[in-house]
Amino acid sequence: MPQDRYAHERGDPAVPQCGRSPVHILFDGRTLTLRGPRLQYSWSAVSGRPDARGNFDYSAERQRLGGEGPIPAGEYWINPAELWERSWYRYDQAAPWGDYRVTLHVMPATVTHRRGGFFIHGGSTPGSAGCIDLTNDMRRFVARLREMVGPSPDCFVTVTVRY
Repeated sequence: MPQDRYAHERGDPAVPQCGRSPVHILFDGRTLTLRGPRLQYSWSAVSGRPDARGNFDYSAERQRLGGEGPIPAGEYWINPAELWERSWYRYDQAAPWGDYRVTLHVMPATVTHRRGGFFIHGGSTPGSAGCIDLTNDMRRFVARLREMVGPSPDCFVTVTVRY
């Protein structure tokens, strides 16, 4: 039986027991937007694997497909302290993941169709197995997220996926 490398990223949906940041993230299938009280930034983003013509399908049917469909619509959250950065001394393929990734945790009311292990990440190849892929803009997203959240005691940022 193959081992699931991302099993530890899955769990029962829960709301964290700490403060919610005033920063919010919205993904609509084309754009990931980072909104704060005074500033807003947007980047092109995709989720799921493209079809033979390079198009992305965000239909409800496709959201049910593990390993190739887009992240299911709903509410999620990230903890900026969980941001993973690829170290220069580690050999990890940068093409599919990029230099950064952060786990997307599921809010209780979100239906994921028994899927999980979702991340926001970068990489040079657009598409994923259900994550939100910022491709070459992940570094800019991380810089703006760190700038907007700062040394805040709030531990989670809400993420809305709405197609």
